[in-house]
Amino acid sequence: MNKVKTDNISKKSEVKREKKPMKPALKAVLIAFGVIAGIIVIIAVVAPVSEAYLYLHPQKNEVLSTWPDDEQIGLYYDSYRIPLSDGSKLSAWYIPAQEPDDGSSTEFSYIDSGKLVIFSHNYGSNRCGEGVNAMWIAEALSHAGHNVLTFDYSGSGKSVGSGYMLGAREKNELAQVIDFAHNNDTIDCSEGITLFGWGYGAASALMAGADKQCVVAVISDSSYDDLDSYLSEHGDIWSSLPSWCNGLFKDLCSLLAGDTDLFEDSPLQAVRRSEGRHFLFIHSSSDNIIPQNCSQALSSAAAENNESDIWIAQGAEHLEAYIEQGENYISRVLDFLDDVYAPASVQTAQE
Repeated sequence: MNKVKTDNISKKSEVKREKKPMKPALKAVLIAFGVIAGIIVIIAVVAPVSEAYLYLHPQKNEVLSTWPDDEQIGLYYDSYRIPLSDGSKLSAWYIPAQEPDDGSSTEFSYIDSGKLVIFSHNYGSNRCGEGVNAMWIAEALSHAGHNVLTFDYSGSGKSVGSGYMLGAREKNELAQVIDFAHNNDTIDCSEGITLFGWGYGAASALMAGADKQCVVAVISDSSYDDLDSYLSEHGDIWSSLPSWCNGLFKDLCSLLAGDTDLFEDSPLQAVRRSEGRHFLFIHSSSDNIIPQNCSQALSSAAAENNESDIWIAQGAEHLEAYIEQGENYISRVLDFLDDVYAPASVQTAQE
């Protein structure tokens, strides 16, 4: 009797442990939920990384749409390949100071000048100064007695490499371009060098120029003041991520930059360590990419130990001051350079 009872209990336990099969509809819902959750996780990880990578690697603009000797400009120039310490070379044009071509002669009339202006192009641009009509600015400078050197940063234009490190790598390349010009017998910069930059290229000019004695002046059109704080506040301008991801976006940019420290230096630090130089800060009042308060902060800091001027172009948007106010733009730049290269000013800056 006891054995039969035990067998019955065992059978009942086995019945209780049996699992009912999951309904097909519920199983499909759970699988779909898992797939969607996985996709969301992948997007959450991949999207910010992709955005940061694309920011540091803009499409390389290899099309040189405007040349110095175009019919509308008509400047004589020489081509150079400027060597860098890593063995690569930067493509460049040297435009000597020259009289306007009135069409009466097949030969160019040079102006004897030791004043050199080096252009520093913006993110996504090249030595033509795409977007700011830099070759027309070069024309005005050349006819006013200034030699002009313009080049492609690595990863831009016809130079080798990839990416644009927002001024951190470019300032080191610009420093080597300055040394090349200063030590080259065919490029006259005996009266001093002025750096002229736009956007991120302006930031590069401010940082590179601070540590070069031969640089007597910097013209900065729409630079940021500090990249760390700029990306923290405005990183979403350069990505499709929401503003609350700015910190993540900035950190990913720093990570993807590899050995290049994006935040080691800043234009604000650079102007503070500069002494005896001349600065002209240009910014557009309606700039929604880099706010005008960046140039205002830079000008105030530069004025501590240097001569500093600032012009806010009313009504213009980002980097459109020349496009909107061409004659006024050129007049202000040339007046500034006249003051820079006055004998007393150059001597003081180079001492």
